[in-house]
Amino acid sequence: MKRALVVCLRLAVGILAGILTGLFIVFGYAVLLLIGQSIYYSMSAPPLRVAVWSGGLKSAAAWLPVVTFALPLMDAWICPGIVTGALAHRFRSYRALAAVGALSGLAFVMAVRATYGLFDPILTAGFVVLEIGTAAAVSRMDAWLMRMVGDGANHVEPASIGMMKKKWIAWALLFAASALFVGIEACCMFARRDAAFEKAIQDFVDEGRPGSEAALFNGENLGGWEAHGFGAWSIEDGVLTVRRGMGYLSTRCNEFTDLILDVDVKVNRQGNSGIFFRAKHPGWGLRSQPVGYEAQVDHHDPKNPTGSLYNRATAHPVVSRDGEWFHMMISAIGEKIEIQVNGTIVVDAASGDYEKGFIALQAHDPFSVVSFKNLRVRIPEDE
Repeated sequence: MKRALVVCLRLAVGILAGILTGLFIVFGYAVLLLIGQSIYYSMSAPPLRVAVWSGGLKSAAAWLPVVTFALPLMDAWICPGIVTGALAHRFRSYRALAAVGALSGLAFVMAVRATYGLFDPILTAGFVVLEIGTAAAVSRMDAWLMRMVGDGANHVEPASIGMMKKKWIAWALLFAASALFVGIEACCMFARRDAAFEKAIQDFVDEGRPGSEAALFNGENLGGWEAHGFGAWSIEDGVLTVRRGMGYLSTRCNEFTDLILDVDVKVNRQGNSGIFFRAKHPGWGLRSQPVGYEAQVDHHDPKNPTGSLYNRATAHPVVSRDGEWFHMMISAIGEKIEIQVNGTIVVDAASGDYEKGFIALQAHDPFSVVSFKNLRVRIPEDE
């Protein structure tokens, strides 16, 4: 009877330890990602403008762990932390638990691939490292519990204090190095500037000539834009793509008022994004996305499907699909806002909440891959 109670207790503590340790490691991992991003940007040559505080800090401290781990866990219906915790009472060997952690991490990533159609080797490596760390911590806690209950038959002699310190120091260094590598690889980039292109956009806005038109993206670099948060933005063949969010890419010019914005968009299966206009940075707080109007890009949100004016007007009908390029036109003239998708008017609304601001492209989460091209803005004709 006593042994059965001990086994049940160890199983329950193993599961709880797996969850709590996993959450702790996730939070520490997110903080290390922020440190890696900050170090990378601080070593970059001027005039690179870094906006860590407006998006990156909030994402790391509050939303990155939730979006990166909690939401996909619910979507995929699997929790590697519970797997390793439940098996910890059976295998107290660090090597065995490390193998279990690695396998459960890989299983999670495969579940993500089945759900989102996305496989990311950097993300895979990150999950494996997290699971091995969780397994090691659960193993130590399980051994400590065994000594506390005094189960002599299964008692494990503790290693020497010096050896334990060396193991934990080695693990901490490995964990920090892997986290910094993943942070730099997944979340940091060089944002080249194009002063002439930026001046052309600013002159276009300052002049405000009705009927005039300008490109917002030069197809070569991020001139005219600045990155916030953890989105990894890349450019290939004139197409701007973001993955490994969350965050946003905003125009450096923040004085857009009345406008007609044209853009071609493609989003992966289950992907989520949005196009902000008349927006401003969120300031201090937990919000890591801009404040302003958002034209939604998400084919699986019943309340805000693609083309919706987010949380203001629901798009109808939905005329685009995942994995296919579609054209979106956003018209904001005074309080009148109209959104077209593939030539069909899906939103015709009115709102006077925001009058002026920047244009931004959203990096929603690590499992969304979104591409943009042919970004152009027009000044509306005088009535």
